[in-house]
Amino acid sequence: MPAKASIRSHAEETAVGRLLSPLYATVMSLLTSNHFELHVHSLDEARGFYVDRLKLPLLQDTPAIQLLAVKAGEIRISIFADRTIKEVTAAAAAGGHLVLRTTNLEETVRTLRECGVPLGEISEAPGFVRFVSTQDPSGNLIEIAQYLRDPLAAV
Repeated sequence: MPAKASIRSHAEETAVGRLLSPLYATVMSLLTSNHFELHVHSLDEARGFYVDRLKLPLLQDTPAIQLLAVKAGEIRISIFADRTIKEVTAAAAAGGHLVLRTTNLEETVRTLRECGVPLGEISEAPGFVRFVSTQDPSGNLIEIAQYLRDPLAAV
């Protein structure tokens, strides 16, 4: 029997495994991804990058609370201008980044470069994804990715 199947069988045979399996299925059926939050140093620069250059549809622009929200597919990106450039840079260096999905990386790269978005070279995680990286004006890392297989499928 393959190791993966034996581990799963063992987990299902334990009381914890029997308890968690239905709970896991229930939670996964309730949760989806629809909102991402970024912190930047300048709302004007964020607007110039996300709305003017990336051409993401504007959902909300509320200067009184330093909030700009845009839409990327089915994801709302709330952008708060409530950090210094030093704080954003430190947070970006600590990890985490935004990944925007495309179905045609070359065309997207060409279009974004025409819009003035500085992009690196195309990279690939073989058999999984091809991507290019950029940063917003506050230093947040952003990847534009074309998946070569379903990113949610188990391997």
